[in-house]
Amino acid sequence: VLNLKYNIDGQEFQLKNGFVEVAITENSATKNKLSTFGDPFEFDADKDGDMDYAVLLAHEPGGSGTFFYATLVINNEGELKQTNALFLGDRIAPQNVNVVDGRAVFNYADRLADESMTTAPSVGKSLYVQLAADKTIGEFVPNFEGEEDT
Repeated sequence: VLNLKYNIDGQEFQLKNGFVEVAITENSATKNKLSTFGDPFEFDADKDGDMDYAVLLAHEPGGSGTFFYATLVINNEGELKQTNALFLGDRIAPQNVNVVDGRAVFNYADRLADESMTTAPSVGKSLYVQLAADKTIGEFVPNFEGEEDT
């Protein structure tokens, strides 16, 4: 998981020990960095009996922002492959990852919509990740109004 190829917004990054940096352009001192943030959370996302991973990625493309993404890494008989990644926010404060009802939950603090990026994140949020049959992920909204209880 720490030495995998990850795709963020169409860019591929080959991590080594959970980190990689590449020059923005040839001879540039500015680096485009991607790293895992915290430890990957191990659980059986696809319910096939082997362990998969919930991974929080931090992307620093060379400006002032640090963009965080939620992704899963699926273990298919020993072959690890990343799903798509879901954007969490810029300069948020990641808290932890856990599992609720078989779904990875990424917990973090963010800002209110009208607060500037200089304001410290203080609003607790959680992104519940749903794995689809085609091995892509999307947001699951618990207790969604209008949801049928079957």
